[in-house]
Amino acid sequence: MTPFACARRQLLRALLAGSFTPAAAQAVPKPSRRIALVVGNGAYQSLPLRNAREDARAMSTTLSGLGFEVDAREDLDWDGFVTALASFTRQARDSDVRLLYYAGHGMQVDGRNYLNPVGPLPASEHDLRAKAVDVDVVITTLSHLDQGVSIVIVDACRSNPFLGAVRVTRSGRASAGVGDITAPRGTVVAFATGPDGIAEDGLGARHSSFTRHLLQDITHPGQPIETLFKRVRSAVVSETARAQQPWFSTNLVGDFCFVARGDGGCGPV
Repeated sequence: MTPFACARRQLLRALLAGSFTPAAAQAVPKPSRRIALVVGNGAYQSLPLRNAREDARAMSTTLSGLGFEVDAREDLDWDGFVTALASFTRQARDSDVRLLYYAGHGMQVDGRNYLNPVGPLPASEHDLRAKAVDVDVVITTLSHLDQGVSIVIVDACRSNPFLGAVRVTRSGRASAGVGDITAPRGTVVAFATGPDGIAEDGLGARHSSFTRHLLQDITHPGQPIETLFKRVRSAVVSETARAQQPWFSTNLVGDFCFVARGDGGCGPV
């Protein structure tokens, strides 16, 4: 890793970790407070994405209807992205549900997942590490909270475009396999596709396949989040003829539903 890339990653860690002082870690969440950071990046200088912002806007509207305080952002550069994440993690300590949703370009290199700010797409692995946001750092930061539920949802590719000199978009193709993420305790991590996977940018529809099915299923009362992502995965696999296979990892202590049953419970009666 270049010194500049290392400095950027350390800065990201420092900004996010600054949200979790020992005193803050003991803060009591406000009753039923749900927060979300929703990011849609589509205005890239090369390989712009048609549906990323529409996906993020629809997700913002849906989450607001589910009681989330939503911070909706579009077309963030690196500085804007890190600033938004720092604000999100500061609020996370005072919430009992915190959710990060991202739609845009993403890449996975050497077992780490990166989200691409707007601007030129990286030309090399070194460039990627210097100019993209390391989502693994965000997940690790959220795992330091010992109360509540943290959810990270990424609608982006998870392929390495630098093996074979291919160009990758959410509708592109690549042939590089890399590692997985294991969700820390109290965390749910969901990707639109598995390692070495592509993510379709709409298939001619207004929304990507993954986000469209997520929006359709997220409001089912009493549905545990694990069941939600299984339903989404099944629908996307069928719709794309197995070309795209969503991936998720959960490590929750109890059940979590976006919408409770009529009796206030979560899960089958």
